[in-house]
Amino acid sequence: MKTLFKYLLMSMPLAVSLLLMTACNDDESVDPYDINYVYIYSPVSTENTLEYKGNGTFLVDIAPECIVNPVRCTKPAPTDLTIHINVDPSLVDSYNQANGTNYTLLKSVQLENATLHIKKGEYISADSLKVHYTDMTEFQSGAENYLLPIAITSIEGSGASISENSKIYLTFSSIYKVNTVTMGASKSMNLEYENGGFTNLTERLELENMLTADWAADDDINISLEMDPSLIGAYNAVNGTNYVLMPNTAFEHSTVTIKKGARTPQEKVALTFSDAMAAVNLGENYILPIVISEVNGVGAGIGKTTTAYLVFRTVEKLSLSVENVPVGTAINDFTGWNITVNGSATGANWGDSWMGLVTSPGNYVDYMEAFEPLEIDMGKLETVSAIQIQYYSSSYSPSSTTTIEVSSDGINYKVGQCELTAARAHTLVFQYPAEVRYIRVTYSATGRYGTLLTAVNVYTSTDE
Repeated sequence: MKTLFKYLLMSMPLAVSLLLMTACNDDESVDPYDINYVYIYSPVSTENTLEYKGNGTFLVDIAPECIVNPVRCTKPAPTDLTIHINVDPSLVDSYNQANGTNYTLLKSVQLENATLHIKKGEYISADSLKVHYTDMTEFQSGAENYLLPIAITSIEGSGASISENSKIYLTFSSIYKVNTVTMGASKSMNLEYENGGFTNLTERLELENMLTADWAADDDINISLEMDPSLIGAYNAVNGTNYVLMPNTAFEHSTVTIKKGARTPQEKVALTFSDAMAAVNLGENYILPIVISEVNGVGAGIGKTTTAYLVFRTVEKLSLSVENVPVGTAINDFTGWNITVNGSATGANWGDSWMGLVTSPGNYVDYMEAFEPLEIDMGKLETVSAIQIQYYSSSYSPSSTTTIEVSSDGINYKVGQCELTAARAHTLVFQYPAEVRYIRVTYSATGRYGTLLTAVNVYTSTDE
């Protein structure tokens, strides 16, 4: 929030926001007799923004008093001067007309030091004008914009005149702020299928970080949640997916509470599955749109983000282990094979073919970067039992989480992960041999000096 009660000199009827010093200079420049003008000393800014909450308090503490500034002459005072200042409600209409605004007069104010003195021979008053805000609830009356016009009304003493432009306008934007509750990010879960069945189906699922209020609740906030299947069609159209509604799902509690003083619910949003997800099928993916339908609480409301999508993907899991020796027989017929890294058949630095990893083992082709997939198309199905990858040295091998994906059709992949340590070779053995044509290897980090492969061997559990 902007610092409250800044002040900016406004000139009327000259251009808006003209500083008073400039205004007084204008007075002098057009006056052939060089009249000594009195004006309210230039403040910094008039723009003030207030934000209040539903419980009647403000988001930022407000000082009930502000110091405007002293008054000043353009030349030394020829005699002792007494300057009278007051709020001038008549200026509100002219200000609105000149600036195309719709300000309302701020009434709950009291001026302190409304009579100021400039001693003979001096330029500036010893005291400053102060404004006291006597009833801050006026800012919560429903009007959004308030104006406090302050002007010099008279001068006692000779040899000085009121500057025609000696007026300041303190403006206030008062905004009601709703403590909005926002839905968290969409989430996804892999339903893992391995060796004839799913391995991680559940009867209950807790969702983290689903609901957040803008600030600590002023009182308990109750949030009602719904599932809205009507949103699935639009989601699929936008994302190019074909998800179906996750069946047999309910909220454990369809209403959750953010307690007073907190920004998030103490209890997690939880889903229950009456059939323990038994209705899911491999090859089909599911979705559950969750919507904030209602928010109740002092000063609370629904935020801009009201929907989260929970996606459940059925994934055939590939169980792997890192071993010292491979299992099976190495494939040595590479007819119909194609190998790429990050979609390219040749290395980026030297232009050598990645097929050299199988046709000329022992000779490095090029460097690989993290998250650049090594992809192998063997041209036909093979019953794969292991994959071995060799490196220029252990310093050029990755020590990272590595993802291995295999597929028979290039569309549906089995996915496995393993933790690799620096070594001259990594031998990845399948727990269950798989019918494979496509292989994809993705490292999450590079070796100490980069990742430099010298050979790839694929092993099959059938005789070649």
